[in-house]
Amino acid sequence: MKKIILILLILIILLLTSCTLFEKELAYDPEILDNGYENLDFSCYFTIGYYDYENVLKNIENINYEILKNIPVLNMCSIKIYGNVYEERNKLKNLTNIRFIEPFLERKLIYSKDTVTRNLDYYQYALDLIDADNIWKYNSGNDVIIAVIDTGIDGTHPDLFNSFVDGYDPGDPMFPSKIIKAGSNYQSDSTTSDDHGTHVAGIINSNGIIKGLAYNAKVMNILAFRAFFTGGYYYVGDVYVADGIVYAVENGADILNISWGGEGYSQVLKEAIDYALERNVIVVAASGNNNTNMKIYPASYPGVIGVASVNPQGRLSSFSNFGINSDVSAPGSNIISTIPVSSSSMSYSRWSGTSMATPYVSALAAILKSNFKDATNNQIMKMIIDKSIYVEEDNIKLIHSSIFEHEPYSYPEKTELIVITEPHQVVHLNGKKYYSVKSNDEGKAYFKCIEEGVYKIISSEIIKMVNVKGVIEINLKERIF
Repeated sequence: MKKIILILLILIILLLTSCTLFEKELAYDPEILDNGYENLDFSCYFTIGYYDYENVLKNIENINYEILKNIPVLNMCSIKIYGNVYEERNKLKNLTNIRFIEPFLERKLIYSKDTVTRNLDYYQYALDLIDADNIWKYNSGNDVIIAVIDTGIDGTHPDLFNSFVDGYDPGDPMFPSKIIKAGSNYQSDSTTSDDHGTHVAGIINSNGIIKGLAYNAKVMNILAFRAFFTGGYYYVGDVYVADGIVYAVENGADILNISWGGEGYSQVLKEAIDYALERNVIVVAASGNNNTNMKIYPASYPGVIGVASVNPQGRLSSFSNFGINSDVSAPGSNIISTIPVSSSSMSYSRWSGTSMATPYVSALAAILKSNFKDATNNQIMKMIIDKSIYVEEDNIKLIHSSIFEHEPYSYPEKTELIVITEPHQVVHLNGKKYYSVKSNDEGKAYFKCIEEGVYKIISSEIIKMVNVKGVIEINLKERIF
């Protein structure tokens, strides 16, 4: 009996002090807007924001660690710690001369699958609902690149022939980074479940049996979810996705399509998206399938178009999130699209989710970008949100061809609020939309590409009203109101 108890104690200690790739931080506060390091107790994978990379290496030399990824343009790197995990974590809490540190967070693809039981044309209601025929009178996404940040994509699908540019697999703690060759089938050989990205890509630019909305746009596959050998996916981590975003931006992507999300606020992901927004890239993200008014990231970051889902009747889908991070909606219920040729005899499937609604908005953005070549990301984003048709019964906006009755140039080229406060403070912005942002190490909280209007700024015990027009900066530290 004593021997059994001793074995059990040893097993418990091993479990507590070990770390695997798939140990995720679901126990995090859903808002993840903390001021300290109290949430470091869930992982042995971390991202460090630094001022100087060499100083970071000196700073952590007494920690048993391995550098996994370094992104110089974002001043951040990821590490894995070894040995006694609790002891090494405590050392991390005492690091100095760094911008921030945070553990890896969980993100999930946002969809559900169903079977095809009727003729494929029956399920292509989405194009009629948004009046695609009239949208195509303007163009079909010519010369625009949409980065689909997702799973691998089957670029050999006949409906997706010649629809790609080179993409990027940023790797993860177990796999190295590599270029994804245009038109390749970037799937796991041991599973047929790695099909989410192919379905999303088909909604954007399929040009065969299934018609994508922006069928002349090009897709760039950026891997964010890798297939398990036994089926399903795992998220590669915010820092790896950040590296993928940098690749996409530096290699010509005009739009980022993000059909996934999670409840954790990440400074890593926020800074990567700000990097894209600052370089005139449009960012579109799924708002979630929880049928609630909750924050999902990255859809809840400033400057991201959050997308809800509607059904064939143009009403909010029963599963769709709404409200706080849903700027517009698009068809997302029972959407037919491409799946890898190897995963089904039919190679098409009917899925539902804000994952499926998001690429319709990305495709629309591509057509607008192609039609109004000089328009900024801020102008196109505002035009989509402002001119989509209002569905009063659900208090949502639905994308539609009527958007093209307007032009984006009446909107400001850039809208941004910079709030100066203490470092690593939570700043809330309440107005046309509600945002929460964490200030950086310099005490600056950036709200990029937000709508113009009057907002209430809330930080600690300070409350201030501000009318945002163009680019303005507010210093809360002056306390002069």
